Amino acid sequence: MFCGKCGASVPDGEEMCPFCGERARGGAIAPVKDEPKEKKNKTSALALLKDKRARRIIIAAAAVLLLALIAAAIVSCATVDPESIAADAVEAYMDGDADAYCELYDEDYLRRYYEYNFKAYLEMCEKQGVVSRWKDFDGFYAELRDAREDYFVDSTQPDRDDIAYLLDSDSADISYEIDEDSVTIDELSRRELKKWRERFELIDFHGELTEGVKLRMKVNFISGDGDQRLGERMEFIILKVNDNWCLFRCDDLYRAQDCSFLLFG
Repeated sequence: MFCGKCGASVPDGEEMCPFCGERARGGAIAPVKDEPKEKKNKTSALALLKDKRARRIIIAAAAVLLLALIAAAIVSCATVDPESIAADAVEAYMDGDADAYCELYDEDYLRRYYEYNFKAYLEMCEKQGVVSRWKDFDGFYAELRDAREDYFVDSTQPDRDDIAYLLDSDSADISYEIDEDSVTIDELSRRELKKWRERFELIDFHGELTEGVKLRMKVNFISGDGDQRLGERMEFIILKVNDNWCLFRCDDLYRAQDCSFLLFG
């Protein structure tokens, strides 16, 4: 016989299981009954159903997490605004970093602008009977990208030297801060946006211009010892093209899209 409670082997005729103390019904240890096959099948089916539900929950949770990450990425991209672009432009100017400055522009716009000017250069060469330094635009563009950073530094360093002279400080020690209270943003009028669209058409740039702003701000340059300050006002034209805000002009800084130093320098 076997105990109906713990399953231990119990001698026949015993009224109590010596292992767990279970008393037998009717004076004898009740034998262990085999679990009906149908019940086992139901149990395994229930476990399988639970596993399927668990997998569905895990998949759903993973999908929600993925959507949250995508939404966070979209929000992160959307945080690029005219104020941050202007601040990055000033930082690139102070660092003499042409690449960082040009990244604030629409890359396709710059390339179209360079190509338009290169065609004008070739026409001038033809009229004057001068041989072009470059066989094609790609050769010119490759040299332009290599030379632009050096030219950017050479073009902006005199400005920083002048500021250092006025502050009676070393140009390497000059720091700056943006006066946030002085920042003003004016939306461009329909007429101004129309002019920009005409410029786009002129250079065969197909960006969709939806809105634009004129941003003005005051930048305070500070001497190395911090005792002197020099305030300069800067103005930026920042446009929203193809749903992205990009820098398109800054008269108070070196304009990175200028390529005359290679074409006519």
